[in-house]
Amino acid sequence: MTIFKGLGLKSALGTAQAVDPDDVATAKSALTRTGDYDPTPFGGLDGIPDRGVFDGIARFQEREGLKVDGVMRPGGETERALGALFGLDDDGPDAEERFAERRRIIERIAQRRDTRGPAAPYGGTGATDPRAHPASRPNDPMSDPAFGAWRATDADRRAEDVAGITVPDYRAQVIDQHELARWTRVLKEADLGPKATRALQEFFVAEGGARGHPGSETFAGLTQKTVSDFAESVGLRPDTSPKDLKPEERVAILRAHIGESNNAHSLGMVGGLDALERIGDPHAAAALADTLFSGPDSKKRTLALQKAINAVAPGSLKEDSLLSMKTLSAFARIARSDDSRSDLLNALADERIRNVKESDIPREEIPGWIGRINHFRFHK
Repeated sequence: MTIFKGLGLKSALGTAQAVDPDDVATAKSALTRTGDYDPTPFGGLDGIPDRGVFDGIARFQEREGLKVDGVMRPGGETERALGALFGLDDDGPDAEERFAERRRIIERIAQRRDTRGPAAPYGGTGATDPRAHPASRPNDPMSDPAFGAWRATDADRRAEDVAGITVPDYRAQVIDQHELARWTRVLKEADLGPKATRALQEFFVAEGGARGHPGSETFAGLTQKTVSDFAESVGLRPDTSPKDLKPEERVAILRAHIGESNNAHSLGMVGGLDALERIGDPHAAAALADTLFSGPDSKKRTLALQKAINAVAPGSLKEDSLLSMKTLSAFARIARSDDSRSDLLNALADERIRNVKESDIPREEIPGWIGRINHFRFHK
């Protein structure tokens, strides 16, 4: 039996790890050759981690019957499986035999991939041979379920889309610039105000983008229950799966869930997402929306907001955990100047982190929550 050494990874490769750039480039190269990673939307076979490489790992795992977690570990089954195709070998008398075995495996993968059939070029109806033009093959649903296929011929549009788009550092290994740009375009088409648009951009980033996560029932921040609760209000069937939502349907569900719910602790009590337009600073508006949307216990979310306001302007509000126009107005007033906005957003982050630490959120998830919350502190 032939023994392969694997890809030579230095450390685990996954969204929850600090990854090595050489490992990322190695994985991208191998996954491109198996048809599980298309570098076209992401900028090439470089060492920058993007969502595509992690989805490619999960896709390879699923097809090969391995544990699907989107993580590749040194010496693990996923690295060994890829190593059987493209791994490092010692020189030796059987080197030619090892190369021949790899070639047989690679050809088998290519034949299996080609059964997907021809792909139509972007914006057209003609067929193109995926073997001759691998970069023009469409991404499969797992690669980009919300926005469909992207081709090499769409490079100019992608370059225009990403102008001015920056992914926050705390999610840079999960969301790529092109993905956020496409979501931003969808939001603009939904005719939202600039503050609401910023809030839903931040939500998209915080929730991991328009993709599913291996082993998770949440898709792009939406659970089946959330979709079922609001489906009829936006003209959908209650049994519609979160992963089957079209981009505009996802925006409609989020709009209802975040802004139009008649929950005493939600933005629905003060005018929905439109209420965010009353906040002068876009970052402060996004911080307000994220506070009311995410975190343990909706009552504690609103209470954290009221406590933060009173910390900066003592006695402004009754701390009753009910969202009112008085609460919204106090927040908007304090957020007008840099100095008071700094105190407000930092106090709000402190209260939210305290709630997270005192909740029953699993300990291993708390650092992720803290990273998300700290993103909404004051930034000059």
